[in-house]
Amino acid sequence: MGKLLNVNLPKARPTFKLCIQIGFKAREGRHMAAFVIGRMQIHSRDWMSEYFDKIPHVVADHKGQFLVRGGDPEGLEGDDLLPDAAFVIEFPDRDHARAFWNSDEFQELAVLRRSGSTLNAILVDKLP
Repeated sequence: MGKLLNVNLPKARPTFKLCIQIGFKAREGRHMAAFVIGRMQIHSRDWMSEYFDKIPHVVADHKGQFLVRGGDPEGLEGDDLLPDAAFVIEFPDRDHARAFWNSDEFQELAVLRRSGSTLNAILVDKLP
């Protein structure tokens, strides 16, 4: 079980304490699913055919799977420019996600992708 940080905040909610506990579980080396979440702006389409033919195999080789790909983004709140495409990839844990991201196969595709797009991506853990 993860360590629970005792937080003395007025009106602290149980969900806040749960989030802190989850953070400790991830740091203690427990294996929990991790997600790479990306927002992509597409500037040209020259790279897309080759990239999208190859990327599913590279993701699968690292035990990942797309949960969202493209996704027809719709704004619900905020002033940020909507991405042209969004994706969510699930991996068994952060180690698999990082191995994918840092792999030679993905980095070669990333160079291709950068020739016609801009990507913002983050890595997050799944709730237990």
